[in-house]
Amino acid sequence: MTHAYARLAGWLDDAIPCNALLLVARLGIAAIFFLSGRTKVEGLLTITDSARDLFETELFADVAIRNNDGAVVIDVKENPVINRVILEGNKRIKEDKILPEIRLAPRQIFTRTKVRADVARIIELYKRQGRFAATVEPKMVQQDQNRVDVVFEINEGPRSKVRQINILGNEKFSDGELRGEMATKQSRFYRFFS
Repeated sequence: MTHAYARLAGWLDDAIPCNALLLVARLGIAAIFFLSGRTKVEGLLTITDSARDLFETELFADVAIRNNDGAVVIDVKENPVINRVILEGNKRIKEDKILPEIRLAPRQIFTRTKVRADVARIIELYKRQGRFAATVEPKMVQQDQNRVDVVFEINEGPRSKVRQINILGNEKFSDGELRGEMATKQSRFYRFFS
């Protein structure tokens, strides 16, 4: 049962922006407080334009704006700073080819949006090499002083192969002649390096 919740949480994390998930969490907490008889829930239901603007900077993991006897108090939790970017499991494409393609770098602010974009870039590199089954799992390793190491665990998967190329409608040239002109070749047991 726990595995199902983990899969659902992973799907929600990918499908719904972090800001929306935080809003839903805050609304849920506010509902629990309200149903428990508390009538004043400071900051939980108040998502102001200012708070939304602070979230959109992607510098903060959490923002709460509240009124403290006439003084506006803004509580923020900063996103961590990237300490290192580490690639693991990449054998077919070397680091010097992958690192220039990704946007995350040391001393930048960590955001899930940037991580997802870099995962997509790495997968696209592997697709260009014919490895359509490649997967990338990003991990975040907490360090001291609000820093993180970002680790991309890469599973390169097997190289995709074309079993058969069917050519329809050719009358002037044979199938073999047309296949000979194509860059894509059918997989054969004797083609070790193609």
